[in-house]
Amino acid sequence: MKKGMAGKDLPDSYEGWERLARENLDDERFRYVASTAGYGDAADANVQAYKQWRIVPRVLRDVSNRSASTSVLGTRMAAPLLLSPVRGLGYIYRDGDVAVARVASELGVPFVVSTFASASIESVAKASGSGSRWFQLYPGKDREVMRSLVQRAEASGYTAVVVTIDKADNYPHYDGPRGHEFERHGYESYFSDPAFRAKFGGQPEKQFDAAWRLWKDIRLAQGLSLSELGTIVKQTKLPVVVKGILNPEDARLAEEQGAAGVVVSNHGGRSLDGVVPALDALPAVRKAVRPGFTVLLDSGIRSGTDIVKALALGADAAMVGKAYALALGAAGEEGVRKALGGLVGEFEAAMALCGALRPGDIGPDSVVHA
Repeated sequence: MKKGMAGKDLPDSYEGWERLARENLDDERFRYVASTAGYGDAADANVQAYKQWRIVPRVLRDVSNRSASTSVLGTRMAAPLLLSPVRGLGYIYRDGDVAVARVASELGVPFVVSTFASASIESVAKASGSGSRWFQLYPGKDREVMRSLVQRAEASGYTAVVVTIDKADNYPHYDGPRGHEFERHGYESYFSDPAFRAKFGGQPEKQFDAAWRLWKDIRLAQGLSLSELGTIVKQTKLPVVVKGILNPEDARLAEEQGAAGVVVSNHGGRSLDGVVPALDALPAVRKAVRPGFTVLLDSGIRSGTDIVKALALGADAAMVGKAYALALGAAGEEGVRKALGGLVGEFEAAMALCGALRPGDIGPDSVVHA
């Protein structure tokens, strides 16, 4: 960070966190957090999609005993909100993954920990304590290492596996600058992994450059076939959620392979420009799968009212990534605490004004298209 936060009032909006992150991060780190694919069309469209829907309040209802808490795939959460996986949080803020894990546990918001976290699977679990955590898996070229990563997550108390399928080395992506320092964030889980260490044939921590080259070679596969998805589902006791779905047919196929849920997401507009906004794709995905099948929504969430719109259009819960990453860059652990607390508070207020006692009371009649 360029400057400390002493004496500064912390923001209470997405735009405020973005401004403060720009002030407190150097240019390279800020561009990494805020950048988008191509010309930014997909990222902008995500935000605009929420503005095309208006909430229809319900009054004359007693909502004094309301509760925002819900359960998704057996994971209890204080609100229908999860933290999306973000690579290299330690690049944004020292010990970023551990800091976010602590706050998420404190607030009762599940943290989906990235394969490319700046801390090991086990150390993030320790920081989470009794808090809920899911593990995000990128399909890698080495299936044995993939299996080992999932097994470590199981052993460390993670309660679901999120397989991200919309990003690979052969896809165009523009996550901002990729300098040498950035590239060294996100290897910890691999370097400590028994399968990776056996493949490397040495001690990665003592031969960093050589181990890093191997990591770069195996960390992402060019894609994930249906049969490979089915194999992942069979190899773990945890529910498997497929992230990066926009086409309803892909959601149906994932369900057929035994997935427990999907995340409707275009990677926040950071993977491929010009794609359909995630919110626009949500209703068709919800319709394509059986009732009770878990559908989550990621990409473009900036406020508590955005969460209401996601639930109204078919999501069981929403996921946020850039919002908390900006807050982390702006003010560290305290920034994440205030930003997430604000999101939950906004959702609770909006839920009350919708006349909802529970998140499940929010449905299609809670919104109209503008």
